[in-house]
Amino acid sequence: MPFPDPAWTHDDFLSIARELARDTDGDGVNDRFAYTYHSWMAWKPWVYNRGGGLADASLREQRLTHPDTIAAFEWLLQMEHDYNLVPQLGQVASRNRDAYSRGDVAMVQAGPFFGVELTGMNASHGMIIEPAGPAGQIQMMTTHVAMVTTHSKHPDLAWELLKELASYKTLADLSVAFSSPVPRLDVFRDVFMELPPAAGVAPEQWYPTLNSYFNSPMFSGNDVPLAPNLTPVLNGEKSPRQYFAEIADAFQKTLEDFWAN
Repeated sequence: MPFPDPAWTHDDFLSIARELARDTDGDGVNDRFAYTYHSWMAWKPWVYNRGGGLADASLREQRLTHPDTIAAFEWLLQMEHDYNLVPQLGQVASRNRDAYSRGDVAMVQAGPFFGVELTGMNASHGMIIEPAGPAGQIQMMTTHVAMVTTHSKHPDLAWELLKELASYKTLADLSVAFSSPVPRLDVFRDVFMELPPAAGVAPEQWYPTLNSYFNSPMFSGNDVPLAPNLTPVLNGEKSPRQYFAEIADAFQKTLEDFWAN
């Protein structure tokens, strides 16, 4: 199939996904799938791009029961339970990134680091930002931060340790240890220094994708304090409307306690 246009929409995604899903053994049930989002907070761009969200912009009022949030989750679950473009529980060994590596799904949501895991696979890969929904095209970016606490008995030594751990050489060495044979930090270095991208990644795909992330509104797993457990919804055990109504008051109290403390 031709590579999607970076300005693709949720409707475009759904059309492409329907072409990618396969029933290879003819039993009437898909056994190869278009996409999987069952990894950490990967549902978020889909929901945010359809106008949904767990809380309002102030992070003081819950939006679980807002019609846009319910409709966004219902749309996301349609891909899994109505069209079976996303694997349901038990249809594949794992619904995280491994599903893509094994060839169970044709598309997966992941960061630039995932390219390292694909090294050596006998396949062609491309990268593109998440499609736009009715509310826009927002992507997900996350950060990890290390800090020295005020309770540290040796703050100067801790600071020296953090500087050493954060050095490029140390991070590259750690990357080799965890994702041999290619250090994932090389990917970031190449982009930031505007050097040629990692082997096998076309510049026309790589640079616009990374630039779009850096120029987009950013949100991560911590944009809402103590996000509620969404597993019953994502696994299809309860409908968004039913489950969110059940937990809305408790989540509102969580937000209020967060600000009170």
